[in-house]
Amino acid sequence: MSRTTRTTDLQKRATELEEELGQFERLGEEALGIALDSQKNLDRSRRLLDKLADAETRLNQAAGALALLLGGIRDRQQRSADEITAWARALQERIDGWNAMQQNFLGLATSATDLQEALQRAAGDPAAVAEIQGLVEALAEQAGKLAGEAGAAGYRDLQRDAEARRDQLQSSARKLAELRSRLS
Repeated sequence: MSRTTRTTDLQKRATELEEELGQFERLGEEALGIALDSQKNLDRSRRLLDKLADAETRLNQAAGALALLLGGIRDRQQRSADEITAWARALQERIDGWNAMQQNFLGLATSATDLQEALQRAAGDPAAVAEIQGLVEALAEQAGKLAGEAGAAGYRDLQRDAEARRDQLQSSARKLAELRSRLS
C-alpha cells in the first residue's frame, strides 16, 4: 500500500469519525432541546432516542475502524523501529570491526617506520640487516593477513591499503636481501 493510499485511508477514517460524532452531537442537542410536555414531543423524543442509538453504533464503528487503522500504523512503525535498531547494531559492529582493523593497520605503519630507523642504525652490519629483513617479512605477512581479513569483512578500502602495504614491505624485504648479499 502506498503512502498516499495510507494517508487517504487515515484521512477517510478520521473524517468518518468526525462526521459521525457531529451527527451524534446534533441529535443529542436536538433531543435535549425538546420539552417533554406533550404526546407529540414524547413520540418525537422516542424517535430521536432511536436515531441516537443508531448514531452511537455508527460512531463506535467509525472509532473502531480508526483505532484498527492506527493500530496497523503503530505496528508498522514498530517494525520499522525494530529494523532500524537492528541496522544500528550491525552498523556499530561494522564500525567496531573497522576501528580494530584500522588500529592493526596503523600498528603496521608504526612498526615499518621503526624498522626504517633501525636499518639506518644498522648501516653496514649484515647480521642486523638480516634481522631487520626477517622483521620486514613478518610485517609483510601480517599486512597480507590483515588484507585478507579486511576483504572477508567487506572493508574494500582497508583491504586495498593493507595489500599496498604488504607489497611495499615485500619489496623492502627483497631490497634488504640484496643489500645483505652485497654486504656478505
